[in-house]
Amino acid sequence: MSWADAGGLLTGVATAVAAVLVILQLRELNKQAKFSHFSDYTKRFNEIASQLPEDATHMDFALEGRPDRTQVMRAMRRYFDLSYEEWWLHQHRLIDRDIWRLWEMGIRAGCGKPMPQQA
Repeated sequence: MSWADAGGLLTGVATAVAAVLVILQLRELNKQAKFSHFSDYTKRFNEIASQLPEDATHMDFALEGRPDRTQVMRAMRRYFDLSYEEWWLHQHRLIDRDIWRLWEMGIRAGCGKPMPQQA
């Protein structure tokens, strides 16, 4: 093997190692971005949930005649917007399937309650 062949081999190995490192870094960045995205939506959901009345999840919830009806409706509009954004991200394949399944379960469970149905 000549010096030129050895140099070419060494360059090839170095290039392969660099490519593997780049791929590993991109995977880690992708995981971090997914976690950040998920955390942002969880934070938004928790902010909305904190604005709902204590009896929001009760099956005997009645929206009509409540003194806080305007506040409840404002929070529910924010929840519906958030849910639509989550659905849109899923439809355009911009989120992980596992995240969508979790969100979808939450949306279905939440919308099965009287408050969102009345809103």
